[in-house]
Amino acid sequence: MKFENFIAKRYVISKNKLNFISIISILSTIGIMIGVAALIVVISVFNGFSSLVTSYLISFVPDLQIKIISKDN
Repeated sequence: MKFENFIAKRYVISKNKLNFISIISILSTIGIMIGVAALIVVISVFNGFSSLVTSYLISFVPDLQIKIISKDN
């Protein structure tokens, strides 16, 4: 068993009859998991939105413009 897993199991699963610390640690772990998942979703949505806006703006302003210069001007 890896050292990290051993420490995690020892911290989460307590041998006491009163599992108050275990409940608090489980709730805080779930809260952190939900927060990280929300941040991942928000970052993904903003990256998609950024590429959408970039493609939309490029359609209006081309990379290269060719203009005719007349001798009259």
